[in-house]
Amino acid sequence: YKVVLDWQGGEYNIGTRTNIVEITGTENEAGFEEINTKDNRDTADLVVTISTGEYTYVVGSGIVTIILAAIVVTLKIRRKKEE
Repeated sequence: YKVVLDWQGGEYNIGTRTNIVEITGTENEAGFEEINTKDNRDTADLVVTISTGEYTYVVGSGIVTIILAAIVVTLKIRRKKEE
């Protein structure tokens, strides 16, 4: 089964949303009646947020800069010890 969530963007339409899915009107080839209809409904909580991705790039570049600086300092210390 394919479930499609239709969302209209906007600042008032974000946060936690509950998606409810229910199977109705099922038929089978043998013609048996469904006895247990309690398991035909399910829910899923969705969290809709807005993100620009800017923070991720800043943190990632900061971590790379710190690692490179640590490597440079380590290499300089080793060269001084060798002299």
